[in-house]
Amino acid sequence: LSVVVAKAGTSVALTSNTAQVGQPLNLKAVITVVTPGNATLGGPVDFSNGGAAIAGCTGIVPQNGTAACNTSLTQLGDFTIVASYNGDANTAPGSATLKLTVGKAAAGIYTASAPAAPVYGVPVSINALLLGATGLAAPTGNVTFSEGTVTLATLPVGADGRASLVLPANSLAPLAAGAHSVVAIYNGDANYGSATATALNVTVAKASTSTVLTASAGGPVTAAVSVVAPGAGAPTGAVQFIQGGTAIGTVVVVQQGSSFVATLPAGSPGGNLWAVYQGDGNFSSSISAVMTVAAPVQVSIVSDHNPATAGQAVTFTVRVSASSGTPGGSVQWSVDGASSGSAALSGGQATFTATTLAVGSHTMAANYAGDAVYAAGSATLQQVVTKSAAALSLTSSASTTVYGQPVTFTAQLGPASSEGTVQFSDGAAAIGPAAMAGGVATLAVANLAVGAHSITAAWAGDANSAAAVSTALAQTVNKSQTGTALSVSGGTWNALVAAVAPGAGSPTGTVKFLNSATNAVLGSAVLSGGGASTAMPSTPDAIVAVYSGDGNFLASTSAPLTPLTAVNAASYALASFAPDELATLFGSNLATATVSATGGPAGSLGGTTVAVTDSAGAKLAALLLFVSPEQVSFLMPAGTAVGPATVVVSNGKGGAASTPIQVARVAPGLFTLNSTGEGAPAGQLVRVHLDGTQEAAQDVAVFDKARNEWVPTPIDLGAATDVVYLLLYGTGIRHYSVTPLCTIGSRPATVAYAGAQGSYAGLDQVNVALPRSLLGAGTVEVKLTVDGAVANSVMLAFR
Repeated sequence: LSVVVAKAGTSVALTSNTAQVGQPLNLKAVITVVTPGNATLGGPVDFSNGGAAIAGCTGIVPQNGTAACNTSLTQLGDFTIVASYNGDANTAPGSATLKLTVGKAAAGIYTASAPAAPVYGVPVSINALLLGATGLAAPTGNVTFSEGTVTLATLPVGADGRASLVLPANSLAPLAAGAHSVVAIYNGDANYGSATATALNVTVAKASTSTVLTASAGGPVTAAVSVVAPGAGAPTGAVQFIQGGTAIGTVVVVQQGSSFVATLPAGSPGGNLWAVYQGDGNFSSSISAVMTVAAPVQVSIVSDHNPATAGQAVTFTVRVSASSGTPGGSVQWSVDGASSGSAALSGGQATFTATTLAVGSHTMAANYAGDAVYAAGSATLQQVVTKSAAALSLTSSASTTVYGQPVTFTAQLGPASSEGTVQFSDGAAAIGPAAMAGGVATLAVANLAVGAHSITAAWAGDANSAAAVSTALAQTVNKSQTGTALSVSGGTWNALVAAVAPGAGSPTGTVKFLNSATNAVLGSAVLSGGGASTAMPSTPDAIVAVYSGDGNFLASTSAPLTPLTAVNAASYALASFAPDELATLFGSNLATATVSATGGPAGSLGGTTVAVTDSAGAKLAALLLFVSPEQVSFLMPAGTAVGPATVVVSNGKGGAASTPIQVARVAPGLFTLNSTGEGAPAGQLVRVHLDGTQEAAQDVAVFDKARNEWVPTPIDLGAATDVVYLLLYGTGIRHYSVTPLCTIGSRPATVAYAGAQGSYAGLDQVNVALPRSLLGAGTVEVKLTVDGAVANSVMLAFR
């Protein structure tokens, strides 16, 4: 009988403790013989991780059916652990698989606080201690401290495994008074999972306080609250003030610098006072010591004049009163901080008088010193002192003036003792300042424009008197009269325009030069520096200069001025002049008086001189025959060279005039009875008979009074045997080279003689035989030609 005995079957069960990284891992495999088999297990067990044998965990022989192995895993994650029973001669092999997750290690966290019984304001330290796992590095990371739902802080774990929270610190407020439950939570790191410590209970007591009261009579009452060590912080809440058991006010505590105070602004009512600090959530209440305060007083100052004026006496009344009774003692008086005496109270009053307060605002102060019952007190008053009023009057030396005339304005100020500067104005324009002396200031002005002016004077005031402005003063300035003087030099006419006193200044505008006979405008010029000049040809007529006036000066006209004109004394011709010729100068201001002479050497006549500068440059003095302010008759010097020359006349008083002339060898001119160079000649008729006898000379003309003129007398030529000679008198003839020619009524007449007359300087005579052909010719013209120069025509009448 063959019997086959099979190996008994087995089952394997695999278990382990919780897997933590780096921590011991206990693997246990339980092998059971499957019924009905019954055998003793003798084969080994191998443990593997993910198919890899676990070091030290192979070939383990089960003891009582159990094989155990201790190992550790150094990595986090999921792992497959297999326990394999290898069987033996009587038991079959078997295996079991365990899915294993390796997690972080657990750290231990423990908390404690110090001090054990803190008060508010004392730093409280809450410490968290972390304990790591064996074989692992110490825990790192952070610990979060929280109270209820409020996170207090998150702090790092130190090298010693501790995290410490200090309150107050790191901008964290201190723990308020009362019970606190603080939890510390470790947030874990790469090796350790989070962990929470058991809640730590901390009780903070209120900090003790101290209250000190200060007060003065009538002044504020202040309670200073301070924290008693070791407490700290800022007390809040309020202080209640009590007088004699009755509350008189409650004031909130405020911080002033490093102090905590409550002030009753109403002031101390006097008596026994104390203060009770009522405390707050973090500070205990406290009570001040009792202090006794004197009764307050009220001090006031009354002025009898506010504002007052400078120099006015002011009386001040000081009143000191209390809620009951009448204070006594004395009052110290001061002005602008300077002591000014003291006075005893009488009926609660004292008076002070000030007489020298300067202009401005002054602080008047009364300080009551107090007594045994009443507290000290003080009061101030702003006393204003204003400047006194000043009156300023204004007068003028002449209310109406002309342009350029000085006018003096006088400002009179009351009070007369005032000094300073007065500003004078013309309307809005300043015209000048003047210093005040004895209350009077004067200003002389000479440049006021023509027109109406409103003059005012203003004084700026001084330390005691207010500024003052005078009433406007009406000042009228009319145009200044002018005087125009006319002179001539050569061919230039000069007008000088000047203001007539009391006027002054320089006129402007234009000057016209007019022929005084016809009013014809001969020229014009613009004034410059008071003078105006224009070049004009010579004219025998008198000239006037007419100034047009301007905004400041009236128009004016000069006296007529006859220009310096040289003429032939006989013909009044303006042509050339001959040596030894009688000439006449017409003009103005030629002499200072009228003087005549019958002859004599050349030189001065009545202070007047005439000189001729000829073409050769020789200056020759002329013989003067007659001088007057408008006329000078002279004899051309015998040696005067032919050509252009200049005649200069000086009046002996600094005045001089000149005129150009042309000098020729002859310049004939005939004298006429009317002294105009026209009409009947200043001549005579001489009748010579056949026997050589001659009749007395006869005039060639008579004066007709009715016609007021010379009328030629008809000439009777007489018998045919008679010869009638016409004697003509002239000048500028004697130096002829060819015997002069004469025509009478276009008929030639024989010149029997031509030359110097002999009796009078410069007088020439021409004797002409009258031809018989003139019988019945009537009034005819006589012409004399000397070396081609024609003299002025004269008129004769024949029967």
